[in-house]
Amino acid sequence: MIIERIEARATGVTVLHPQVGASPLGHLVVDVDVSDASEDIATCSAVSAGVRGDLDIAEATALEPGRWHLEVPAVMLESDFQLVIRAHTDSDVHDLAEVSGRNARFVARPHGIQPLLMHQLGRAGSTMMMRLLAGHPEVAVFDDYPLETRPGLAWMHTLAVLLGVQAVRPGDEPFFDEIDVATANPYVSEYFLGADIFGAQQRGGFDRLRGVIADTVEDTYLQQRSGASFFAEKFRIESRHAARTQQTTLATWSGTRQIILVRDPRDLLCSRLSFNRQRAEASFDLDLTDDAVSGAPTIVDHLRLAARQCAAFPDALLVRYEDLVERPVATATRLFRELGLDHGFVTIQRAVANAVTARSDQHATTASASASIGRWRAELPPEAARHLVGELSDELALFGYDR
Repeated sequence: MIIERIEARATGVTVLHPQVGASPLGHLVVDVDVSDASEDIATCSAVSAGVRGDLDIAEATALEPGRWHLEVPAVMLESDFQLVIRAHTDSDVHDLAEVSGRNARFVARPHGIQPLLMHQLGRAGSTMMMRLLAGHPEVAVFDDYPLETRPGLAWMHTLAVLLGVQAVRPGDEPFFDEIDVATANPYVSEYFLGADIFGAQQRGGFDRLRGVIADTVEDTYLQQRSGASFFAEKFRIESRHAARTQQTTLATWSGTRQIILVRDPRDLLCSRLSFNRQRAEASFDLDLTDDAVSGAPTIVDHLRLAARQCAAFPDALLVRYEDLVERPVATATRLFRELGLDHGFVTIQRAVANAVTARSDQHATTASASASIGRWRAELPPEAARHLVGELSDELALFGYDR
């Protein structure tokens, strides 16, 4: 890990890069001293590291009042990286410093099949979008309803767990579902393996491990569609591990592309409530007892997440549900053209035909796809509509929706 620049952005903040070897895993390690900063920063409740705007991928450990130890997993850092270190207070988030450098430890895979992350909000047309992608001969998708098979993201999450920052204590058991409690992985602890074996593993074993995992993902999809340029998966941006998994994917495959699919938040709320009632199951972070008023804040949170992704990744492809439904040919043509894929007449027609068959009685909550657009005018109580418009005025403008 080569640090090229450390620049403080707040008065009274000192950022130190410890000597080489401070992290046996070759992670980026910095210590942050905010004790001489303004009172609100000096007494901050948390310090984190983020990439591309405010997407946090690592949290610091408090050493003592005003001093923090920050370790960012190497597996999440791209070849050329830039991080922003932030302090979190009760009322605000403060940018403390920028750190930029080069990660020679893990070299991204620029060739062969690459990930295509389709950001899903739930009831924003993600199934139709995945069916559209599955209809293209250069995109590999597990095309079975509800198109939720995600071997790529599952393995990237596992990789982030295996090679992430972990506090190891004797007697702990491995638990690979949650990053922050995967505390007894023996391959990240000298305690378990001994200095000699651990050192040899650190020098080359982890690099090979990531290669094996990436090979496994690529082979899985090439068996699905030989010669594909992309493999597409739904990506849940509301997951609390989303930023870490996303960043591990980006650092593994340099040609990763992303689609951000959005929908008018008023229709989105109506669709989620109807879907839950129809199935008598709670989903999309809504309870069965939620109505339009109590469910509106969840929609606000999720639309803001989508806006954050747009700000963080300006090269991501923004697609509106309404355009996908009302202008599928034009939407598909633009999408595949910007992905550098074949967008000729025959290819587009086949992809669109595959997409429109996504609608089913099991999935739909209106009589037709066109009826799902603007449904909020008849279904949504004025109080809920006002709340969404008031809270999401910037997001409505960003995504091109009328207030």
